[in-house]
Amino acid sequence: MTTTTSIINNQDYTDMQGAIKSLRAAVLGSHFVKAMGYELLPHPSSVDKTSAEAIQRYYEYLCGAEFDEIAGQTLKSWLGRMKFNETDFTEFPDRISYLVENSDNDGTSLTGLIEQTASNVMQVGWHVLVAEYLNAPVAGENLSQSAAKARNIRAAIKSYNRESVIDWDFKRINGVLQLSYLKMVECRNELNVKSGAREIVTEYLVMALDDEGNYYWQKFDDETSQDMAEQNYVTVSGKPLKWLPVAIVSDCEIQAGQMPKQLGMLSPIATACLERYRVSADYKETIKNICPTSYTTGWTAMGWEQFEKMNNGRDYIAFGARAMNNLPEGVTMDTLNPSITLEGFERYFDANKSKIMAYGGVWPSENGQSTKSATQSENESSEVTSRLVTLDDNLENCFRRLCLYCLMFEGQIGQDQIEDNLGLIGINLPSDFARSKLTSQEQKEVRDNFLSGIYGRDEAVRILVRGGCTVSDVETILAEGEG
Repeated sequence: MTTTTSIINNQDYTDMQGAIKSLRAAVLGSHFVKAMGYELLPHPSSVDKTSAEAIQRYYEYLCGAEFDEIAGQTLKSWLGRMKFNETDFTEFPDRISYLVENSDNDGTSLTGLIEQTASNVMQVGWHVLVAEYLNAPVAGENLSQSAAKARNIRAAIKSYNRESVIDWDFKRINGVLQLSYLKMVECRNELNVKSGAREIVTEYLVMALDDEGNYYWQKFDDETSQDMAEQNYVTVSGKPLKWLPVAIVSDCEIQAGQMPKQLGMLSPIATACLERYRVSADYKETIKNICPTSYTTGWTAMGWEQFEKMNNGRDYIAFGARAMNNLPEGVTMDTLNPSITLEGFERYFDANKSKIMAYGGVWPSENGQSTKSATQSENESSEVTSRLVTLDDNLENCFRRLCLYCLMFEGQIGQDQIEDNLGLIGINLPSDFARSKLTSQEQKEVRDNFLSGIYGRDEAVRILVRGGCTVSDVETILAEGEG
């Protein structure tokens, strides 16, 4: 007997939601990390978490924790290195030239969409892009030229982050293993301008191939079941489209028949930052607990009355500078100094910082001095650069393909002519970052390290030359501080 289990979402989607949520918070910054409370910072007690004292302890524990926003700074740095604003679109078909200024029909430029895609891939590992033909006439509908213009019939590229893609499947069709099913969800707040109330609206988009290998799409909401939603078939030059007009962008090569499980290249940096955040909470609580504690002994039943008389009516023991306490006979005061060291914490923070920087994390400079080693300054993290090069290639290839899908919807090429026409689309992303060229600030940091004795002259010259400086430039840079 076969047992069938109904699963609404892909299991990989379900398994990764917690990790993705944590990573997104780490990128957004300290406020968003702390807002997740216990999810990212467990209660320090394994016994009492609910009493009034335990709740107050956690409040102070959370307030004391420090989150270093290295993940967000690193993401901005990597995106800046790729210089998307210098993307070259000089070779672009006139029929779809509108995509350059408005790629998604919502006002996002093609450059902006490429950068948004890169940002998501760096964070969560992959991103889905879909080519659509908006407001197209249905079968049997004839439109005049003016009616077609008024309807704004055009192709567009829609973007779906990893959290939006809730299910997928691959099948071997006509001997080719290909994506055969994709389900996306979109949740948004809709405002009723009359009442001022907001309502959460959830909509689904399904893209699939039927038993004959023909592509169709469905849109429905929570009030409509998927099996009741209309199947909208797409034809190209009168023939059914035989594949999903989808591109999946990743920072690594995607294995056929699988969606990548791992998160993006920023993930280990975000994880290390969250680990540091949790240890910082323990560190701050330990500092608070090792403050010297004063105590008194030897009190009698009449001792407190005597204390008040001896201290001009004062009914408390004073502490701090210039404090004087006259004590009754037999009463003594002493201070307890806990014998706890913070050295273990300090070693951890240093090791954690080194790990983050080894992953390519961008740590703020301290007093204008570089926190990079000579090797890190020279290589700009060779692993990060190699991943950026792969991402750069994948972005170019995927966006060329998507633009060809749009050109196909406009009737300029057939669905079986995509591979032969990839050269029609000129999308050339800058690749200067692959040459590890040092910025002027980084050149200054190398010079400062040379002047402070961290680098020898030969080492500083080698780093600057490999960072794109000419020999004469090197002499000038080093001489600026020697005079």
